[in-house]
Amino acid sequence: MVVVACSSPAQTVASTAAPTVGPPKKIGIAYSNLIADSLSLWVARESGVFAGNGLDVDLQYIASSNAFAALLAGQVQASSGGGSEVISGTANGADVVVVANLMPIYPYFMESPATIQKPTDLKGQSIAITNPGATFDIASRVALKKVGLNPDADVTFIKTGSVVNVQSALMSGQVAGGLAQVPDTLKLEAAGLHPIIDMATLNAPASGTVVTMQRAYLDANKDVAQKIVDSIVQAYAVEKEDKATTVKVLKQYLKSEDDTAMGATYDYYVAKAPPTAPKPEQFMDSFAVLAERNAAINSVDLSKMMDATYFQKASGS
Repeated sequence: MVVVACSSPAQTVASTAAPTVGPPKKIGIAYSNLIADSLSLWVARESGVFAGNGLDVDLQYIASSNAFAALLAGQVQASSGGGSEVISGTANGADVVVVANLMPIYPYFMESPATIQKPTDLKGQSIAITNPGATFDIASRVALKKVGLNPDADVTFIKTGSVVNVQSALMSGQVAGGLAQVPDTLKLEAAGLHPIIDMATLNAPASGTVVTMQRAYLDANKDVAQKIVDSIVQAYAVEKEDKATTVKVLKQYLKSEDDTAMGATYDYYVAKAPPTAPKPEQFMDSFAVLAERNAAINSVDLSKMMDATYFQKASGS
């Protein structure tokens, strides 16, 4: 991938960053799924925004909840993953802080084969998820409740372990439903599946992908946290200004040369899901679902689990 820090959008971003003194700070950031939720991290890495802010970032794909586990183990200094995993981790004693929300909406479509014509047809059927308590599980439950189904009584959830495996289960006909995002929806629908629920129309705040750091590391490295969040905000500015560069990054990380699919992904994510400051209401769906299974969740103080000041400073709000 050609570094594009010399392009006009990257120049604009770089000019707003404070001069870097000394060698860049080496850090690891994990992202948990091969989906465009983490687009701003990818663009920050590939467009030179992280480097311009004095960060030498090793972006690591660590599937599903393993990304959060890597954060707790100190393998990485920040993770990009589901808000539900952060809540569960906090209830189990993890001391972590969410500093940005990369996916404040539900960008999911419930995809099903032709035999399922409407959401209520899913009653008695199997639904593919990644892992129990993970984002796909939470979002699937929210979607089913919105259409009048009881997730615990009306369907059977099949654990697959990753977003890629959810797609495989749908393509092979092993399940009657599963969530998907653009551009994966294009591939699934070309194979005969169709969307029966568009979760973006629910207009519900969400925490599908959030950036989290251990509190101890954050307290000792507030400048690093600010640079990470600055880079996310600046990368989103690059995305809006430079479609060509952003599509190249999508092709690289999603391993696709499909111009139509990558263009559709750009149009969807950049227009509908800008990164935001973390807010407690974005986590309420996950909190409610998890609390039904685990009483310890009720002890989690969502306001103490996040710090919006880094994003507010980065965005000037």
